[in-house]
Amino acid sequence: MSRPTAAEISELSTKDRLDLLEQRRQAKHQAMNTFVITLGVLFTIAGLTTTYLTLRATQEGQITDRYTKAVEQLGSKDRDVRIGGLYALERIAADSSRDYSTIMDVLAAYVREHDPMTRTKSPTEPDTDVQTALSILIRHPRSRQATPLDLHGIRVRGAKLGAGDLASANLKESDLANVDLSHARLNGADLSDAHFAGGTSLGGADLSDATLENTDLTQADLEFAKLRGANLAGATLNGAPHTDFTGAYLRDAHLGGADLGHANLSDAALMDADLNRADLTGVNLNGADLSGADLRNVKGMDTATIRRIAHVDSKTTL
Repeated sequence: MSRPTAAEISELSTKDRLDLLEQRRQAKHQAMNTFVITLGVLFTIAGLTTTYLTLRATQEGQITDRYTKAVEQLGSKDRDVRIGGLYALERIAADSSRDYSTIMDVLAAYVREHDPMTRTKSPTEPDTDVQTALSILIRHPRSRQATPLDLHGIRVRGAKLGAGDLASANLKESDLANVDLSHARLNGADLSDAHFAGGTSLGGADLSDATLENTDLTQADLEFAKLRGANLAGATLNGAPHTDFTGAYLRDAHLGGADLGHANLSDAALMDADLNRADLTGVNLNGADLSGADLRNVKGMDTATIRRIAHVDSKTTL
């Protein structure tokens, strides 16, 4: 609505002129109130933003201080202090998603550096602080980890890793003999050997006598892995085997005498693998590549069945 001209105003009665002036006064008053309220809202937002940034900076400073103190504890000669530092790092990982991956890497490095690499013989079980670090690592989902866990070469015989998440972990050349890995997730894990300059190899991960019941080893790399005497028997649910090696790479793996009862080895690569005396009761070998594999004295499956469901060649020993 356009404003009335001077001529139009002069034609208005005194009452109408007063009403018009009042309307103009109220409009100015409302505009002023709106301006003041808007200004107040802007100041409030600015204040809240400043408070948030200050609080965030304070929290980040506290997390940094906590992290620094926890890492310092890891260097203590007192094992109890080191364990306290490990749990402190786990708490920080829960409080700060930004620091989660870094802390998991620190814990993995702790295990690598504190396992008994300098001893001539591995103990029957890891030290309490090493087991604590491992327990923290495996109870956190790997989906939150930016990069796979680097646990190559660790020597943790007898460790308790049951139901843990080690998906896609680097476990090359690790000594995992007699380790409890039942119900664990090792899908995509690298348990093979590492090759050094000149072609030198130290062999794959040692899983001798390990408990691998109901373990997920789908797409795991087990080239040259040692599984002699390992318990790979999987309980069944609706006829489906739990111990899953579907598509696993097991070339040259040592499975002599292993209990593979009800394991799923469909489409697994078992070229040149040692399966001498292995128990194949209920094992799914559909599509498995057994080229050059040693299948002498196996139990639970006859030669005709193996030839019918798996791939064998002239070098396969049956």
